[in-house]
Amino acid sequence: MPPTLTYATPTERDAAATIAVILFITAASPAVALLLGVHADAIAATFYLGHFPSYNNPDPETLPGWLSIPSILLVPTLFLWPFLLPALLRRWGISQSAQLLSSLVLFIFAWTFFLLDPLGVLSWIID
Repeated sequence: MPPTLTYATPTERDAAATIAVILFITAASPAVALLLGVHADAIAATFYLGHFPSYNNPDPETLPGWLSIPSILLVPTLFLWPFLLPALLRRWGISQSAQLLSSLVLFIFAWTFFLLDPLGVLSWIID
């Protein structure tokens, strides 16, 4: 039989459940999927150019199309998670309130990071 995970107290079990929700909801968030896709393009362009792209340096349209393959494969896959995730979390017995609270916090964090664009990747792509 495979080893089972045991918790010393209910508090440890609740903490582990919260961590699982945070990890899975982060991966499931559409904002995170968009961030990962755009940054995958920037990382591919970095390896191709030898420097991190910035606004109009270079124009994204001048780069070869094959650099977008990582984001083309990554983003649609991450958009499936919101449909699969609730069933997985219910099966694991994670409470609805823990799912809702953590998903709300992470949704706000992800969209804030997406809109503030601290690395300037969105301004480079949208250029």
